Amino acid sequence: MKLLITMLGLKKIYQDNVKYYMKFDEMEAHGNFLPKTLIDFFGIEKTSVFILDTLVSFDINGFDYEQLINLLKEDYSEYFRTHAQISNFDMFVIPGVGTFNDGKYEYRGAITDSYFMTLYYLYKIFSSEDVLNSEKLEVVFDITFGINFQSNILYRALIDVLQLLAYFKHVKLIVTNSEPIYLKNEKQINYLNVHVIENSEISPNINFNVESKNKFFEFIDEVTKNEKQEFGKKVLGIFEKRVRNLVKGKIESIFENSFLMLKSIYYGLPLLLILMVKKVNYAELMEEIFNTYKTGIATVKFEDNKYRIVRKLKILEGVKNIIFADLFRQYFERIFGEVKLDNITFEKLKEITESIWKVEKNSSNNTQVSIFLNKEIKKLEFYISKLEKGIFDFDLKNFNALVLKDFSTNKFDPTYDEKRNFLAHAGMSNKTFKIHKTDNNVYIIPDVGKIISISRRI
Repeated sequence: MKLLITMLGLKKIYQDNVKYYMKFDEMEAHGNFLPKTLIDFFGIEKTSVFILDTLVSFDINGFDYEQLINLLKEDYSEYFRTHAQISNFDMFVIPGVGTFNDGKYEYRGAITDSYFMTLYYLYKIFSSEDVLNSEKLEVVFDITFGINFQSNILYRALIDVLQLLAYFKHVKLIVTNSEPIYLKNEKQINYLNVHVIENSEISPNINFNVESKNKFFEFIDEVTKNEKQEFGKKVLGIFEKRVRNLVKGKIESIFENSFLMLKSIYYGLPLLLILMVKKVNYAELMEEIFNTYKTGIATVKFEDNKYRIVRKLKILEGVKNIIFADLFRQYFERIFGEVKLDNITFEKLKEITESIWKVEKNSSNNTQVSIFLNKEIKKLEFYISKLEKGIFDFDLKNFNALVLKDFSTNKFDPTYDEKRNFLAHAGMSNKTFKIHKTDNNVYIIPDVGKIISISRRI
């Protein structure tokens, strides 16, 4: 599937006296509106446009923040619809900071909110049914019309998401940028080349936060003590109650589950991944998080015809882990379905391991983690072949006696500490699972409590 992700700045500064010229991969195209040129040139199937809330230029007297955003989206959607000549696209508004429109509007809040909101909207784009079901992804990201920090934030968030999706499918990123307008006279035509400044195959990677508070938000510094108490009672208390009902447990478990799952991907721990993927169904939770965040945005008149848009809440790093965990879960379940913990066949474990961590036989593309996992799966497969029918604890003494004759490297001393043991065997270490061998199949039965206990200490 081919997607275009682009941005718009102040539309009043865009000129019609422009001809964009695109040449790439032995093809050519030209047009007057760059997004339309890119859509036609690449055969784009899904288009998403990002704008900053700082683009507001109309009188906002009497409007709350949600009304303001809706008006802004309507205005820019109509502009994009008319110029791109398409009706099927998404428009997303992300928060900005600073003073704009000749000092008329001030935007107060944490600049990092722009990244987290962008990440959330990218989550919505890439978890849509059409994208989930696609065999491969080609994303065209145009930075021509980005303003201030917007291009950098969107690029960073996009890379983070695409690297995660690369665990499941082929992902390609093409970044484009046009030359700047050089003729201001509207009677003269600007002929501008559009350059491909990046054309890359995205490799799998997981960028998660190691140290995060077990909190979704904090108040920004300028919120007073009385405001914190009032907002906490009216909004945050109700929010936390809804969250506990959603997850049927403690709020702390949300952050731990997300962290353990992402850790399993990073270190290459397939049994831990299978255990945790069932625990991170957080699609509804994220709706609650970002809807609550938006309720903390106020439009305040502080002088004649001057307004301050204040975001009382600051989104914290742990929310990124929740987004990544749920997005990974959706792709995992789409491919592998539900994996029952008491009925994991060895073949299913092997399939998941080889697919997620790209374990390819005799391939130079294998990463250090995939090479390591390949060895562990082969050793376990050999060990299983030597067992009789029955149910057995995975015991390192038996394993070493049978396997090290044929796998003379990577000898393991069982006196090493449990954590090191766990990592050395890709989370399939001494007494962490049972093997049930029947006439027709081999089942892996994980010791859930022990695996999670050790994983917490890594």
